[in-house]
Amino acid sequence: MKKYLILLIIVCSTLMGCNQKAEEGRYDEKELTGKPALHKFDFNNHGFPPYPPGFIKVDETRSKMEMGGFRWEKGNTTTLTDAASPQQIAENFKAIVLEPNSKVNIQIEQDPALSAYLWDSEREKVTIEGTQITIPTNKGRYIYEVVAKWSNGEVSYTIVVEVE
Repeated sequence: MKKYLILLIIVCSTLMGCNQKAEEGRYDEKELTGKPALHKFDFNNHGFPPYPPGFIKVDETRSKMEMGGFRWEKGNTTTLTDAASPQQIAENFKAIVLEPNSKVNIQIEQDPALSAYLWDSEREKVTIEGTQITIPTNKGRYIYEVVAKWSNGEVSYTIVVEVE
């Protein structure tokens, strides 16, 4: 009986300690999910909803990405838009001519988490190293979607490149 009582006291103490840590906000998102916490977009220098521009930079050349759909949350307000698919946006987008295997730096303010996708016949996830993607070595026209995520919002951007 004493063993069970001691075990019960240990379990309760552990649970109370974990609960206290969570209540005090000492757990961060990385501890809970294994992923780093998303930054919160600061609306102070923007209206609501914001329209943060996105760019790519190759060597010294900087080009603007086309903004697509987005979702923003501020207080009790959520703004959600729908947009054409990156393939549809690309129809009216002048391709940026790049050398094969070029390194492309993605530049979006306020340090969002980034995901990139190549739109061909299907949407295929592309590896991002830091804020950089590598363009294919084969000649052709490539449509990319870059998704930027903050804890309070998300924006889709499209860029079209031509490898010659």
